[in-house]
Amino acid sequence: MKKLMIPEFISLEKEYLPGIGAKELKQLLLSAVPGTAAAVVIWLLIGDPVKQLLTMILGIGYVILCYMIFTKIDKRQSIYSYIAKIVRFQRNQKIFYYRQEKEVIRFAEEKE
Repeated sequence: MKKLMIPEFISLEKEYLPGIGAKELKQLLLSAVPGTAAAVVIWLLIGDPVKQLLTMILGIGYVILCYMIFTKIDKRQSIYSYIAKIVRFQRNQKIFYYRQEKEVIRFAEEKE
């Protein structure tokens, strides 16, 4: 008897890079461009070469961090989407605050 092979974790969207589709690319650009622009402005304003090198390293590190957060990896899920799902789940949970009061035991004779 032949076994049926069912593929798992197939992307239904076009991916430009592994784990980066149109949605992730938009999120990556919206987060990385302002940080990179700020690093370039600071780099241009600072005259000290050591501080310029440090600013360049921090700017590159920021872009790498953004890439790591928005890239879908294990089970087609990114760190950002995982955290968003946790927050959504916690918001949907109902929290019931109650106060336990003393129980009053009444016997059948007392009711009459």
